[in-house]
Amino acid sequence: MAWISVHETVMSAKLRKLAKAIGCSQNEALGILTRLWLWGIRNADKYGNIVEADKEDIEDVLSVGLTHTVEPEHVVQCLIDIGYIEEVDSHLKFHNWDIWQVEWYKLMENRQKWREDYKKKKEMRNTGNTTETEPKRRTKKKNDYPEDFEKFWQVYPRRIGKGEAYKCYNARIKDGWKPENLIQAAERYALQIEKMHTEEKYIKHPKTFLSASTPFTDYLNDQDESLSQDTIDRDKGIDLMKDWR
Repeated sequence: MAWISVHETVMSAKLRKLAKAIGCSQNEALGILTRLWLWGIRNADKYGNIVEADKEDIEDVLSVGLTHTVEPEHVVQCLIDIGYIEEVDSHLKFHNWDIWQVEWYKLMENRQKWREDYKKKKEMRNTGNTTETEPKRRTKKKNDYPEDFEKFWQVYPRRIGKGEAYKCYNARIKDGWKPENLIQAAERYALQIEKMHTEEKYIKHPKTFLSASTPFTDYLNDQDESLSQDTIDRDKGIDLMKDWR
């Protein structure tokens, strides 16, 4: 399942300009952009180069759902004129794609690396071709978990199914979440449970809280600096939003 990042800064003068150029509302213009970017995840590379597709292909994608008074050819030309799509040499390219969708490609690279490492270790075990540099496998004690997971476990309001919870916790770490993010989410969830006097039977199991659908993100502050590269970029004097204003 692919996803895209839609930043709040898309609600800008550039969006208003696009809506006026197309002759539609800002909500409709935002919907056009979202549909375009969702298509782009599977049809552009990590740098935004649109692979094996031209204007006519994009027109076909955007024609779905357009009001009958708006022509898809006109929409695509407006996207180019306003600067959401660039014409580079003999192909089209999404503007600043490598900045706005960087988290998706990082996740894909991490998953690929994990698959390759797992495959390599599996082959080594099957062939018995181990090396001295490979750490020896040790027997896991019943309650032998990493310190960061133990911190999460201690603050979580319903401690049940520790082994299953750790599997989900570890999966989220591999997805790119930091231990402090998951611990913070557990603390905030526990505080909500306490304030609302929630009965235990209605408190999520830890494995559910940490599941692949990421319900824990409801308890993370979107502006938390530990979750955002924007703070680092600001410190370096980089204004990533300038082309979207």
